Amino acid sequence: MAAPFLRWAGGKRQLLPILRAAFDSAPLSAERRYFEPFLGGAAFFFSISDSSGMGYRPIVGAFLGDMNDDLVNCYEVVRDDVEGLIQILTELATDTTEKQYYNVRSSEPREAIERAARLIYLNRLCFNGLYRLNRSGKFNVPYGKLNKPTVCDDVALRSCSLALQGVAVRTTDFSSLVTEAGDGDFVYLDPPYAPLPGSSSFASYHNSPFGPREHKRLADEINALDLRGANVVLSNSDTTFTREVFADLHQYSIVARRNIAAMPSSRLPVRELIGSNFEIDFSRFQNFEIQRVN
Repeated sequence: MAAPFLRWAGGKRQLLPILRAAFDSAPLSAERRYFEPFLGGAAFFFSISDSSGMGYRPIVGAFLGDMNDDLVNCYEVVRDDVEGLIQILTELATDTTEKQYYNVRSSEPREAIERAARLIYLNRLCFNGLYRLNRSGKFNVPYGKLNKPTVCDDVALRSCSLALQGVAVRTTDFSSLVTEAGDGDFVYLDPPYAPLPGSSSFASYHNSPFGPREHKRLADEINALDLRGANVVLSNSDTTFTREVFADLHQYSIVARRNIAAMPSSRLPVRELIGSNFEIDFSRFQNFEIQRVN
């Protein structure tokens, strides 16, 4: 099975069983396509691409997107030239010192493959797999001081490259990517999360804020997808705001652990909201704390 080649804050590895239950609960369609417009680490996409698992339900096409052009470029290079990328990363991996990290961080390569290698190198060495830009649009996450970091995971990169063959990857707004989604298709939406109570502001999505207006626009897009017969699953923070904005969906509150806090002791479990426009069968998940909201 292909595993994500990037460390990504807010990644969905721990929720994969829950998301897979949602995928398996969606009405069957012989021509089902998969759409994911908030790409991130793509853990869910890679999990459903594994044809070796029991109960594998094939898709006939996949459309992945994100507003982060560096991220999309990286996926395109992994898909189209993974061996060349591995060669560059192998060279970069010979020096993972803090000094070299900041040298690479300050570089501005223009070639697609060099941009992809830079992103992976920084991602594997930075603090908590964060992706953050300053006001000038420059990556500014500090060095992570990791013990024996893996810069070039050639096995994961090759597996992901195979999974990405024939997959469309686009730099685009979420609404543009899902325009073609319709009857029987599966759409997974993992937007920048609404802030938890006590947080100061909504998240930034690449260089653009993803605030209340964008969440409401996303809710409108979900309604349009529902009318076109698409199967939609959403993940977000479980807050009063998200419950109200996405009130038209079936909602399930699930305990998850966030991995962004600086100290492990601060990474306390929080509730995440899973929304869908169809009923999800969670009956076999006795080890998860799941509450039906509506």
